[in-house]
Amino acid sequence: MDLTLIRFGTGKHELTASPTGDRDMCIMEAVAYMAGEPWSDYPRCACPVISAFLRHWNDALSNEERDRLLPAAVWVPRLVGSRSVRPVWIQRAYLALDWTVRTYLPLYLDLISDLRGQAAELRDLPEIVDLRSSEEALWAAREVKDKIWPFAETARAGLCNAAGGLAKGPAFVLEEAGYLNLQKIAAASYQAARSAALSMAVVVEPTKGLTPTVSAIEMATVWFVCGVAKRARREHPGDPDAPHAAVEAALRPAISQFPQTTLDLLNRMFAAGEESSKAPAEGPDNAV
Repeated sequence: MDLTLIRFGTGKHELTASPTGDRDMCIMEAVAYMAGEPWSDYPRCACPVISAFLRHWNDALSNEERDRLLPAAVWVPRLVGSRSVRPVWIQRAYLALDWTVRTYLPLYLDLISDLRGQAAELRDLPEIVDLRSSEEALWAAREVKDKIWPFAETARAGLCNAAGGLAKGPAFVLEEAGYLNLQKIAAASYQAARSAALSMAVVVEPTKGLTPTVSAIEMATVWFVCGVAKRARREHPGDPDAPHAAVEAALRPAISQFPQTTLDLLNRMFAAGEESSKAPAEGPDNAV
């Protein structure tokens, strides 16, 4: 099969007598097929951490994004034989956790001028490479969370108590402003990294421990977006597209960085073990 012609689909697929590569396989099924393994999206030849990452990212991307970011001719050859050994798997899982703390969260915080100091705090943390550094990062993330909630509550109260309030509710405002479509780009990257981190038992607890901080940042962003949309509607009352345009302008500089930073993470995970990627397959994955 010509890898340059493959376009990945989403979810699990049934093996057909002659797969065409036209949306009838996901990226990990293509790896198993090209490696001559039984049809599966859990190929033995591939690293379980990178596989967990790509199973989620593959399915979360649109067809257009997937074709652009995950061309089969680039990634399938790298995935075949990427399995490596358990210490490398753990190293790769910590890379995913590190990306979440020092890249994903700061990009969101950068959206809000009052929270950019907290973004700098997270970026300046030492790289997360083991349990000790993950615990230190988790402590710092909790401190950031405690600073974010008061901002989020103040923003919410200000919007709801202002003249006119949010007459149609925040959910309507977010949909009208196009936030949900923009947010999907960031969410796809975050969930892929989270899946990778959770695939190794030793990284599960610090990964789960980040959830309250992620929730706080996302809530602060929601109220920030509502404020942007409401201000645009007030300043341009005759333009129904004004909220969407204002939110796009406010979020796009940060949101647009997620695809490339996610690719950078993927490349770092490969690089972490490429010197031992031809090692014999081990026993059952240390997955949860």
